[in-house]
Amino acid sequence: MATPVNTTIIAGATASYHFEVSSVADWTGDIALTVVDALGSATLSSNTVTPGASFDLTVPTTDHTQWGEYSFCLLYTSDAADDL
Repeated sequence: MATPVNTTIIAGATASYHFEVSSVADWTGDIALTVVDALGSATLSSNTVTPGASFDLTVPTTDHTQWGEYSFCLLYTSDAADDL
């Protein structure tokens, strides 16, 4: 779950989102993370997490960032198939 779900900032400011990672059926493997964003400036505090961990998404803007809505896509892969 992300905190906050959305936010409003002014151009030149930085938006930050915090994510808590949980487990399904007590699975404990590694989760590789990638972010895709239209601005091209978003970064993750970690590229790999495990259930129970957390990470942050940071989105800096510039004074020239256009006003509007922006979406960010978090892609993840895991070694879940190796645990079957």
